[in-house]
Amino acid sequence: MEESLEAQACGRFCVRDVPTKELSLRQQVLAATAGGIATALFVTPFDVVKTRLQAQFDPLSSQAQPRATGSVDAFVKIVRVEGVRALWRGLTAALVLTVPANSLYFMLYDRTKTRFDRSFPALAPVFAGLFARTVTVCFTAPLELMRTYVQSHGKSAHMQKGITQIMLELVRSRGIVHLWTGLAPTLWRDVPFSIIYWSSYEYIKHAIQPGDKRGFLVNFVSGAGAGCLAASFTTPIDVVKTRRQMSIGAAATDTPHYPPSSRAILRAIVEEEGMRGLVKGIVPRTAKVAPACALMIASYEFFKQLFLEPPP
Repeated sequence: MEESLEAQACGRFCVRDVPTKELSLRQQVLAATAGGIATALFVTPFDVVKTRLQAQFDPLSSQAQPRATGSVDAFVKIVRVEGVRALWRGLTAALVLTVPANSLYFMLYDRTKTRFDRSFPALAPVFAGLFARTVTVCFTAPLELMRTYVQSHGKSAHMQKGITQIMLELVRSRGIVHLWTGLAPTLWRDVPFSIIYWSSYEYIKHAIQPGDKRGFLVNFVSGAGAGCLAASFTTPIDVVKTRRQMSIGAAATDTPHYPPSSRAILRAIVEEEGMRGLVKGIVPRTAKVAPACALMIASYEFFKQLFLEPPP
């Protein structure tokens, strides 16, 4: 649900009440895609602000970042210096990331959950989610890397080359394996996120309305509440992931350097910025993730129900 697809991305973690096995694969993909596109369009500005806040002070990187005192200040400065369109920087990568990520996730989740339901019904959502999330993150890591890098840099000269050219230069200078830079912290972020999200989502929706069938509003509120909790608890790992992925920008400059390890980045953040540095960007990240989770699960349930029970 980074989200990110960070995000981009929260429908990847959602639990559904109506078995999706009743849907054809095509219907499942269409429902996931529709929800993913709506989510990406809505939350990308929050993702850009969050990424800029996390990336603006990085003692391990030579990249100069504009200073912002908070989410609102970052929003205003981005619009003033780069224009309103800059708030949707990385949208292309987010959309390209959303379609395969959501489709792959839903397919893997539903099929895996069906298998585990036979032996471990209580833990089936957790097992299925962990497996589906891991595979999806590994598959879409290069696109997530490019999205994070595009959002974290402003109008620097090499950014005019485009995502494809930057990716090709990275492969030529460091090898294809570096397209998966930041994979470990992404997994460390997304796996706990899924556990926290699923448990919270199930509790909230049953508390609001017991039973099997729920309307758009119940799914929306439950998804937003669960997404808010999960995003808050996993922000420190998201900061480390962003710092590590933004450092690949040196591959497109004249002085390339290899990104430091996640442990080195974590230590540097604490030493240079204190513990507050680990929650940098928590406001825009929560503001992005909560509505993303809400919009994704509510939209998916809506289109799924539309396919299962078409209007007369």
